[in-house]
Parts: sequence; C-alpha cells; structure tokens
Amino acid sequence: MTVSRRSRLSRLRGLALLLAVGQVAWLVSGCAGGGEPDEIDFSRLVPVDGVVRVNGQTAPGLVVTFLPKQWAASNGETAEDGSFSLETARRPGAFPGEYKVAISYLVSADGEPQGMEARGSMTPSPGMATAEEKLPPKYSSLDHTELSETVGPDGGTFEFDLVVEDFDFATVASPEEPTPDESDAAESDSDADAP
Repeated sequence: MTVSRRSRLSRLRGLALLLAVGQVAWLVSGCAGGGEPDEIDFSRLVPVDGVVRVNGQTAPGLVVTFLPKQWAASNGETAEDGSFSLETARRPGAFPGEYKVAISYLVSADGEPQGMEARGSMTPSPGMATAEEKLPPKYSSLDHTELSETVGPDGGTFEFDLVVEDFDFATVASPEEPTPDESDAAESDSDADAP
C-alpha cells in the first residue's frame, strides 16, 4: 500500500514538473498577464549552461528547470556527459535574475528516461503514463527544491552535484533483466522443447 502511494506521489510530482515546462507555451501565447509575446524583449536572454552529476555520475535525460518569480520557466535537458543549455520559450538562454531550480529524472516502467520531448508532447506517451520521479523532492520538486541560482547579466555556467542515497543510473534507468541463471534456464527449456 505504501509503495503504490509513493508511486502515485512520484507521478504527481513528475506531472507537476511537466506542467511547469508546459507553462512556457501558455505564457508565450499571451496569457502571461503582462502583454503580447512581441512585447517581451527576448534580446535580454543570456546564455546559461552547466552540468548535472548525481553521486558523481552523469546521464542523459535529466530535465533542468529554472523558475523565476515571474514570467516563464527556462528549461534544458542533460546530454550523456551531464551538460545542459537552457532555453526560454524555445529561444536559447534565460533572463538575468533569481531562480528556483529543479532537476527531475523521470523514468518509465521500461527503464526509458522521459526528457523534454516526452514531457512536452501534446499526446502523452505510454512511457510518461508509467514514469516515476527518481530524484527526491529536495531536487525535483519546484515546491520543495533546495536549489537556487542567480543568472547574471552575462549569463552563467552552473554545476549541480546532487547526492542521492542508494542511487545509480545503471540500476534506476535499466529495466530488470533476468540474472544469468534465469537466462540459462530459459535457454535450456527452449532447447528441451526443440524437436
């Protein structure tokens, strides 16, 4: 019972982050309360990039969200080496200012990380339906994150070294595979059935 409750909470946290990512489109469509998108000075965007490590490891598919006090979030996704670059309303960079930062690692039941494309799709994929957040709320939840950064007038490069107990990308993102003994047993059974 506790496991299913945690699972549901993890999915809800993931969906909350998905909504934060999706708010960019909503705000750019003119619902920001501040005016039309052409009134927003995108020339003020500055380059923001960085690296995310979890227990010293890097992996693709972590979604980094910088949430300001007003307007839209800036987002990026890590590559294999843990590097990311932020975009705001599909334009490179972020506005100078103070941000809450959330780093999310949603993984589907079949072990597939759910990055920006899966989260931003108008039609949720089966992977998103089964995805669970693998990082604790102190990193992954915009409501509970302990992470914050200030983007200066020239942009910046940020490094996030997260410490998560009992976490390993190899075991978190890989579906359970049969042990060598189970694989051998399965092969023996199929050989026994052969004519």
